[in-house]
Amino acid sequence: MANDTDIFGSPVAGGLQPNTIQDKDIFSDASTPRQSFGGAVKQQQYQPDVIERLLRAAALTGRGAITGIAGLPLFVGEGVNELYKLAADKPNRPGVFEGFNTFLDRAGLPNPENLSERLSHDVMTGMSGAAGSLGILGQATAKTPGIIQSLTQSPTRQIIAGMTGGGSSGLAREAGGGPYAQAAAGLAGGLLPFANALRVGAPNPAGAQSAKMANDAIDSGFKIPPTEANPHSVANNLLEAASGRPSLLRGMSLSNQKIVNPLLRGDIGIPESMPTSREAINLVMSRAGDSYQAAKDVRIQIKNPVGSAFDQEIKGINSDISQAIKKWPELLGNDSVKKLQTSLSNTRSLTPKEGIELAKSLRESATVNFKSDDPKMAALARAEKGAANAVDSLVVSGLRAAGKDDIANAFEAARPIIAKAHQAESALTTRGNFDAQILGRMYQAGDPMTGGMAKVGKFGSSFKDVARTPESVGANPPFDKMSLSLAALLGGGGYYASGSPALAAIGALPLASPLFRGLLSSSAYQNAMVRPNMIGRTEAAGLGALPMLYTRKE
Repeated sequence: MANDTDIFGSPVAGGLQPNTIQDKDIFSDASTPRQSFGGAVKQQQYQPDVIERLLRAAALTGRGAITGIAGLPLFVGEGVNELYKLAADKPNRPGVFEGFNTFLDRAGLPNPENLSERLSHDVMTGMSGAAGSLGILGQATAKTPGIIQSLTQSPTRQIIAGMTGGGSSGLAREAGGGPYAQAAAGLAGGLLPFANALRVGAPNPAGAQSAKMANDAIDSGFKIPPTEANPHSVANNLLEAASGRPSLLRGMSLSNQKIVNPLLRGDIGIPESMPTSREAINLVMSRAGDSYQAAKDVRIQIKNPVGSAFDQEIKGINSDISQAIKKWPELLGNDSVKKLQTSLSNTRSLTPKEGIELAKSLRESATVNFKSDDPKMAALARAEKGAANAVDSLVVSGLRAAGKDDIANAFEAARPIIAKAHQAESALTTRGNFDAQILGRMYQAGDPMTGGMAKVGKFGSSFKDVARTPESVGANPPFDKMSLSLAALLGGGGYYASGSPALAAIGALPLASPLFRGLLSSSAYQNAMVRPNMIGRTEAAGLGALPMLYTRKE
């Protein structure tokens, strides 16, 4: 019996029954002659009308939409099924996609049969797959940072990416490309709408302010996680995931501590010959203390009339939230701060010695309170620091009024040294490290900072994840248990599945994470990820190729 041929001239085994509908493009009215049982060519006797053609097109569209929407769960299920086949030694077990397509066949949904139908099906599958992925991933966005948020930031471009990816993969298939070529074409096509976001220094939706914080930290020598500098860059998200984020953060914290300690030692003037310790800080304060002692020795009474500048400073403590405190006193009110204000407002006179001792006591109390995680204790610490500065200013004005300008000038020059020493003492750990997170809380609370202290304070308040001390970080081995377990699983599974030592080398992939961490911590990458010329309008980022991973390949 003669064989039929399809629209491309390829042989199709077996003859067609007379009067059956021929294979044809749904967008074309052209008829292809068919052979009868006797081998004679006769004209097709039946052609579908417009309604039948539209119904078939709708059914094909429905099949593509259903396949795309179910694609992400099916893709996960296919992976689980493959692992089960490997573990249970059942290589002939049907695949999840195969079973799903059988179900659609039994439901009466037609299969695409020619070029235009197959490409239309690919585009529809990719488009609806992107929409389905957005719906599923969108549920996790609120609780999951990083790349999942990036994937859901631009739904319109995500859906377009599904269409372009599905179409590109289909074209590769029709051109004779194998599965790898189809996957590569689908990936490339799906990433086209997001090409801008793939750059390391992709435009940062957080704007110039966050970019400035990142640039300031990097300029000071600190290492920061790329996704915290620009969370919407796909390159940043993918490389961080490959590096192992927990290990990356630990490594950066240890590296940053080597910047924090010298910055603060130089800022407060600890001698190079001395280790960082409380004794070294006390030495710095004692040197500046000579000027304080000279001021203490002045025997005068400093008057503080009602309504003075001192009274206004004390009254202005927490002035930035005073209206909110009045509206929500139960939530924001702080009895300790009120007590401090009332006590100091009643001070009508004091000696320089009394004022200096009072300011010292207030700063020591603030040092302890700043270490607390309780917001009310932090507010009290901020008030105590402000009150101490106000008392110092009152002492200086009293010395000048008494004609002691030289002593007042020396006292004023020593004040920032003493203040910085107290700040450093607040952040000093038992192992001789300065805790940048504590200084960050002080910076956020409005504690005045300058020089290296300000650099560390800004860094500690903006990038807490990499501002941890070695004491809190602990050990940071090059490979964690997860990487080693995954390497063993992939290597053993690759060898078991193929019997080839070459495929077992896939187990080395998780062991490449230190290389990625080195790349992300390099000066070149750190500078590239926040380039000023890349800061622009809000740009969403997304992978865009997810639907193509489960677009049907034939």
